[in-house]
Amino acid sequence: MPSIEMPSGPSGNNENEAFEFHELLDPTVLEDQNFQSRFGLSSNVSGDREADEGTPQLQQTESALDAKNSKCAKGRANRFDWESLTLDTWFGESIAMSFSFLCFIAIVAVLWVYDKKPNPNLKYGLTLNTIVSVLGTGCKSSLIFAVAEAIGQLKWVWFRNKRSRLHDMQSFDDASRGPLGSMMILFEHKAFSLVSLGAAITLLSLAFDPFIQQIVSYPIRETKSVSDQAPAKQARAFVLNGPSGDDINFVNSINAGIWTNNFDVYPTCPSGNCTWPAFDSVGWCSQCEDVTSKATLVGCDDFNLTRSDPHLGVTPCNLTLPHGEPANFNISVRSVSRGSLQMTFPEDVIWSVNYNPELGDPFSPVPTEVYLGVENPMFVVAHAEIDDPDNGSNPKIGRVTECILSLCTRTYHVSVSRGVPSVNTSSPTYGHPFYHIYLNGPESANYTGTPETCWKRDPGPVNVELVAGDPRDDTSHWENATEFAFCGLEHIHNNFPYQITGYAYYSRDYVSEIGAWITDYYDSTRNDNFQRVLDTSLANVMGNIAGSLTKLSLESGNDTVPGTVSRFEVYVAVDWTWIILPAGLLLSAIIFLVSTIFLNRRFKLDLWKSSILAPLYHGLDDDLLAGDNNEHPTASQMSRSANAVDVKLQFSDAKKRLLLQTE
Repeated sequence: MPSIEMPSGPSGNNENEAFEFHELLDPTVLEDQNFQSRFGLSSNVSGDREADEGTPQLQQTESALDAKNSKCAKGRANRFDWESLTLDTWFGESIAMSFSFLCFIAIVAVLWVYDKKPNPNLKYGLTLNTIVSVLGTGCKSSLIFAVAEAIGQLKWVWFRNKRSRLHDMQSFDDASRGPLGSMMILFEHKAFSLVSLGAAITLLSLAFDPFIQQIVSYPIRETKSVSDQAPAKQARAFVLNGPSGDDINFVNSINAGIWTNNFDVYPTCPSGNCTWPAFDSVGWCSQCEDVTSKATLVGCDDFNLTRSDPHLGVTPCNLTLPHGEPANFNISVRSVSRGSLQMTFPEDVIWSVNYNPELGDPFSPVPTEVYLGVENPMFVVAHAEIDDPDNGSNPKIGRVTECILSLCTRTYHVSVSRGVPSVNTSSPTYGHPFYHIYLNGPESANYTGTPETCWKRDPGPVNVELVAGDPRDDTSHWENATEFAFCGLEHIHNNFPYQITGYAYYSRDYVSEIGAWITDYYDSTRNDNFQRVLDTSLANVMGNIAGSLTKLSLESGNDTVPGTVSRFEVYVAVDWTWIILPAGLLLSAIIFLVSTIFLNRRFKLDLWKSSILAPLYHGLDDDLLAGDNNEHPTASQMSRSANAVDVKLQFSDAKKRLLLQTE
């Protein structure tokens, strides 16, 4: 504490005595008789106090003042305690370094959570870069603060350890202020001192923020996920829904197949890029073949056409294939005038080859017939082109085409790429028909059964279950979706192929005047559907009908196959190599701070760190300045002078404190 010189009291003692300020403020000192006599103070001080104490109003005032002074003293004590904690210990730097470490851990945690994840959509418009940037700024700022304070303390350790140039005081201070000073001290110390580590940390911290930002990038990737929002239609059964099998949708689909040719059923793909696993589905398939070599005309050999033949009339004949029903037709000849004849014959015949009423009889064995390599197809239709007899010759077969139309299963390979669907199918499996009998009671002669004509994909026994309604109700049906087996086909022939069958007749007239046959075309059974087949070909129409019925099969059911949706999304990619520098700086800063703390304890120095008051109270010794007549008006002059002076932080016996001294 500073002291003051007080004059001698009335006693005449010329010796001055020093008193501390706090003694002058102590009431007990003021009441001391010796003190009063020395300084000529009236002895009425205590008397006045006694008189004042007798006044109640004054007593209350003094009590209030004492309470107020007590609060102020407590506030000053708390302030001094907080200042001591922050200025005289490493508490502030430890908190800063801990905060820096926690910010770094938070950066790592945030990046770890969002790494490889889709770019997050955060509240209030925040982005991941913003969060990382804020945490990085907090980490770096706290780290630099602790390092700067440690460099400031190393300044005093440096001069306490050995005699050094006074200019080093400025070098250390510059190093604690920023990268430029840190770079200069690195050159001065050649990186062989502890402060060089702090300077390197300060200098490299310039790259802290760019490295933190470089850790995160946002590339685009293709993600795949199975989703019900990308369904592909699948049919596990095909059931006629109308009464007695007269399904209007079935008939409409056949008519659509006759007249149109686009029956693609595309899957739903919300992203434009989807794939589906291969799956089987029930549909309809067609197959056609030229069977001219297997066809024969029966009964047409009796046909004889001569103008002198008196037995003119009708000659029945038919066209027979190895299996199934033949095509029956007549060739007629009649006299139309003297010397003139007219012959009528079918030039085109389309007929159903395999219509068999017993197919719907469950008590009869399932007929086994093979058409075009397919066992028991649902429909077989043939188209025969007959060459007209000329000049009395027998009719000849021009060309015969046989087609089948039947239930089948195919394996579907479906995909959508860039919005363009692709549907590829395997070769069909035509399956096998079978019978199922539902008994209304115990199997006995007293009960009648309800027959069902069924179809299954695979050979061997299979069980079917009632799906909906009463078995006696036309809306119910039996099926086994897992095995692709179903019933309700006993009336299927009511729906096809009557739409396209028929005859196209021609007539030829012999004109005696010219002695030649001429052709007059007429057709009493032709219809538009029949003509459509003649114009396009039976194979083409049957293929379109198969496609139309397959579309009906897919769209009438509820079965779907979920697809794998491919989406392009922006995701968070963390390159952990960029975090090496920030992590290294943080670790180095911790090591630097701890090393500074232990080194400072070794020299038993108080903590002055970067305080501006320390150079004022513990600056240059008066002896150093006494012989220096230079005013040092500029910073450069002070720098040059400091380079010429070596000082050391030592205890001054005269000043009773640590000072920078030359000796």
